[in-house]
Amino acid sequence: MKRHLVSTALGSLGLAVLAGLALAGPGVVNSSHDLRSLQSAGQTNNQVCIYCHTPHRAADQNLIWNHSLGTGNYSFNAAGPAGSPGMSRTSTGTTLPTTTTAFGTGPTKMCMSCHDGSVAVGALNNIGDGATGTIVTSPSRLNGQPAQIASATGGMGGNHPVAIPFPDRAGATYNGITTGVTSGFGGVAGGGGWSDVTTIQAAGIKLHGGPAAGTFGMECTSCHDAHNNSVATTEGVAGKYFLRVSGDNSALCLSCHRK
Repeated sequence: MKRHLVSTALGSLGLAVLAGLALAGPGVVNSSHDLRSLQSAGQTNNQVCIYCHTPHRAADQNLIWNHSLGTGNYSFNAAGPAGSPGMSRTSTGTTLPTTTTAFGTGPTKMCMSCHDGSVAVGALNNIGDGATGTIVTSPSRLNGQPAQIASATGGMGGNHPVAIPFPDRAGATYNGITTGVTSGFGGVAGGGGWSDVTTIQAAGIKLHGGPAAGTFGMECTSCHDAHNNSVATTEGVAGKYFLRVSGDNSALCLSCHRK
């Protein structure tokens, strides 16, 4: 009888876990970030995660990052791939990162290691058996592709600021940067300013840093979930752009900006 009860309990637990996994969405497999789809003929890699992560011999301890890091100097004060001029600070006076070091240890520079087009998509620190090498893909780099976000030299001009504090109060600090915003905190829809942290996180936006008030920051992964291709539906496509909140009717933008 006890064995039956234990088996039933474990079975129920297993179903609960599976249900939880199902709710999480299909994940990275077969998404645009499953880069096996770009592999050229003759390549034998069958690993999904290897393009970004490795449990050993990583290029960077942060996120056990496996992809070769970008070769440029990341700077918002330099023109981006579309030729957009750079800026050294936001319209409200918040200083923008102008060196790779200034981007800190957040995930943004990891995202850019592919999305700046400076190195091959398949350039890995550990290609297998601890060897550095390249999985040949087509295209070989994102340079000139729609997914190129920064220039090959690291110019970030023309992009929403990242690696900066979220302005939930005056003096908010993240990544060694203090916000220049002095008003408009916790605004209501249509009132201007910015939402409060609780509202933003409830909407699905991921803030980094914390948990103390005034220490939250924005990164690429605040708006994008690189591992889940069905968090939100935009323009009728589930998981388009890996957005955490749908882009329809500007819902993503209005999660933070109270216009």
